[in-house]
Amino acid sequence: MEPQLIRSLVPYEPASKLEIRVCRIWVTKTIRADPLTASLDSVFVDKEGNAIHATMNSWDTQFFSEQLNVGFTYEINKFRVIRNKTLSKIVPHNAMIELNRWTTIVPVERIGQVIPMQWFNLVEFDQLHKKVGRYVELTDVFGCLMALQPTEEVNVQNVRVAKKRNLQIQNIRGDQVRVTLWAESATGFQEAALKSLVPPVFIALTALKVNQYQGKPVLGSTGSTVCFFNPEIPQLTEYKQRFQYLNLPVEILPSSAEGYAKPHVTADSELKTIEELFLLDPTLNKDTKFMCRATIVGYDLSKGWWYKSCPSCHKAAKKMSADFECYEHGLLTTLPKPWFRINFIVEDNTNQFNLMMIGRHAEKLLGVSCHSLVIEEGYNDSFMLPPNLKKFIGTTKKFQLRFGNQNKEFPKTDFVVCGLFEEQPPSATSTSLVELCTPAANAEKQIVNDATPASFAPLEPCAQDIQLPASNKTTVKRALFVESEAAKKQSKTCEESQPQSTILATISKEFTKPVIPKIEPSDKVPISALRSRSQTKKLKQRYNYGALF
Repeated sequence: MEPQLIRSLVPYEPASKLEIRVCRIWVTKTIRADPLTASLDSVFVDKEGNAIHATMNSWDTQFFSEQLNVGFTYEINKFRVIRNKTLSKIVPHNAMIELNRWTTIVPVERIGQVIPMQWFNLVEFDQLHKKVGRYVELTDVFGCLMALQPTEEVNVQNVRVAKKRNLQIQNIRGDQVRVTLWAESATGFQEAALKSLVPPVFIALTALKVNQYQGKPVLGSTGSTVCFFNPEIPQLTEYKQRFQYLNLPVEILPSSAEGYAKPHVTADSELKTIEELFLLDPTLNKDTKFMCRATIVGYDLSKGWWYKSCPSCHKAAKKMSADFECYEHGLLTTLPKPWFRINFIVEDNTNQFNLMMIGRHAEKLLGVSCHSLVIEEGYNDSFMLPPNLKKFIGTTKKFQLRFGNQNKEFPKTDFVVCGLFEEQPPSATSTSLVELCTPAANAEKQIVNDATPASFAPLEPCAQDIQLPASNKTTVKRALFVESEAAKKQSKTCEESQPQSTILATISKEFTKPVIPKIEPSDKVPISALRSRSQTKKLKQRYNYGALF
């Protein structure tokens, strides 16, 4: 009896034997800190070039690993045909097959019958934008491997630490796309095999998700991603002809931390003056990066250097009565997150303009998170610069810039900093002369620079006697984000009557004076009634937390 063809398989209907080649095998694992094996999976292809996803139970992983080998042809029988997944399909087939220990697997070798060695669901680079955020079918890509980043550890949403590495691949039209490999796809990348290959090296990557970053499609691995070097597919011959001149080894990219400290400058990063940047059309140069050497002369603090953001998308969170609301995610279930929005004022010998540095770019460049500065170190007044920002005034740097997205949050920002080169060490003389003033409530635009005169107001005696309560980070954060209307009016009155507020006075306004239970001396109460030091500390924190609400 002739083997059944893959295209004729229907979920939950009887099937006869299949004659297939094993294209690839991988172990699917759970997404957690200590991942466990979920299943053993494979892709089978028949003589017509049609493919199907085969899956095996986790407890049978060792058994089938010994029965199946990549590249070999088998005759399989007694398997179950089930419905394919609704999301993250490996193969665009209505069905998939399930193997168990009753399945018979017999190696075969037929002369004159050719079954393809590989099968990929390849998508051209110019079609990737159509698959952004659509995960019904996962994506396979093929191209010339141009650059590779070493494996590094990153913090994912402050929940877990994951390993990743980036690849840069290019098609025959010169288009490039970035692929990020995560977890075992990153650590299992065969660097030793790569080094043994003669350039150019071509690579196929399977089961990827397509997302978008800075307006461009980017690819990310899944638990089913497998990498192939120089796969035997029809496109390989055409690519070899196109890249025959490329005889250099694959470029090694810097790590993410090194990339932020010293950005990777590409050929399109042209050095321009401020006057030349003013003449550029954002529409025509949306994806182009430029270099500009300029001196930081101050900061535009009309909107502060940080803002309250949605923890999910980092867009500005607006206060709605007692809650905060994100335009994209609605009412927030958690407190907003402090997020950098630093507006540099820079100039060269041709002109002056503003540069915006946002979010994680600023965190990497400054070496500290916005959360640490605002919550932990107490620099919660967004209109007063912390020392981490003051030290940049008067320094000349080479900025790597791109045009920013024109949105309602930053409508006047034309350029965004995506890299920074230090031209000279910070000048202690210039920064020591700078004293910053809190902006007036009715100011259109508050500018702080080394030429701004500043008055000095000594602390009032009552302010010197303020004792700040010992409070945990959550209490401090809630005090920053929970503010009554009366407190807002009082704060505004104080700002108008007193031009400059000291750091101590600013922080003291954020707290309600705590009610600390009085503990009598030991000679007035029994020993059993006394609280330990740790008990007293916990009780103080409980009263502080309640007083803020």
